Amino acid sequence: MELSININTVVSLGLSQRYQGILERKWSATVSDPFAFTPHEKKGVVTLEDVLRENNALGDFSSQQMRNVFGASTINDRLNRMRAGKKIVAVGFGRNYDACWLAEAILAGYEVWWLDVSSAACEMAFASMRAQLEKLKAHHIHFPKPRVVQGEIRSVLANPTSIGLDLETVEIWYFCRTLTCMSTRSMMFVLKWIGESSFSEAVDPDKKKMIQIVVATRDYNITRVEETSKLYTLKQLLAPLERGAGRKMTVTSAPLHMYFDQKYSALSIRAR
Repeated sequence: MELSININTVVSLGLSQRYQGILERKWSATVSDPFAFTPHEKKGVVTLEDVLRENNALGDFSSQQMRNVFGASTINDRLNRMRAGKKIVAVGFGRNYDACWLAEAILAGYEVWWLDVSSAACEMAFASMRAQLEKLKAHHIHFPKPRVVQGEIRSVLANPTSIGLDLETVEIWYFCRTLTCMSTRSMMFVLKWIGESSFSEAVDPDKKKMIQIVVATRDYNITRVEETSKLYTLKQLLAPLERGAGRKMTVTSAPLHMYFDQKYSALSIRAR
């Protein structure tokens, strides 16, 4: 079986091409640094071993939440998803700490898309998807190729057809830390658009769609000072989703995970 991955680059209408270029350079520099995502107060204090241990642990925590979702699938769920071309769109590949769930996603019937504004992150995503696909060769099963898309999420949402993405086929959205790297305005825009395109009564009457958000919220990090990332409350995250969906959302959360001194939540959000 030939294993290959589709890679696309998108420059679209959400943000100007110039600003997308600025973001690409910023995040390519960030993810190329092995100390990336180190909390500001820990920089210069912790070792690389500490950073890798903490990030790998958070990645394992986040990946396990996804595996739990896939593990609840029935045979009919899997077949129906494959027939309908259902997708997972994961936003923000970063440094490959939380991406080791491709096999479980495919066996649950999903086509997996990874999106990142950084060319360096996309190169890592390509390598990760390729390595994970190689492990699936022994199963001798047909499955859709995962896709790695270089693009900025606002621009993709503004013009999804530019990369061949049908938003109605997206059953799961996945964000690990990504939303806290956005401005408040961008976060609200993205979640409102996702709410409208994925969770309204018209497109999700059976309430099967989900957005998985792994994030340090202000609710559990009350005294923490913002510097390199935002701390949104759960209410702030739900408000634009609900406004876009035109209805309330329901949240299921896993036990908290400690990342250095921060408390991280894994939020599984669906229409109520």
